[in-house]
Amino acid sequence: MRRIRAVDAERLLMLTPLAISAAEQQFVDPVSTVRRVRVLLMNGHSVNDVAAYLGVSTGGLARLITEPEPRCTAMMRVRARAACEAHHLWWADQPAELGADEPDVLPECAA
Repeated sequence: MRRIRAVDAERLLMLTPLAISAAEQQFVDPVSTVRRVRVLLMNGHSVNDVAAYLGVSTGGLARLITEPEPRCTAMMRVRARAACEAHHLWWADQPAELGADEPDVLPECAA
């Protein structure tokens, strides 16, 4: 069994319902999320599975990866990152620009 880092545990404990709600409503740059979704799909994850990872419908997932200006919430971004990490797709984060738009915490959690 893997343990999470102490800093991650502290951040999880600081989450409030308000922060989670904000993450589900705040729109962010979709670039890193779209890349992670494509990595998951290219590595054999089904459209249904990836949609479930992100908490969206399959139609919502299709819009995310096909629309010229897709809408992506902070929570979708967190979930896509967690899915890649959970499936050992660490290399999905290698390009410097991939994670450049991502804060380490959810909105309203930074103290």
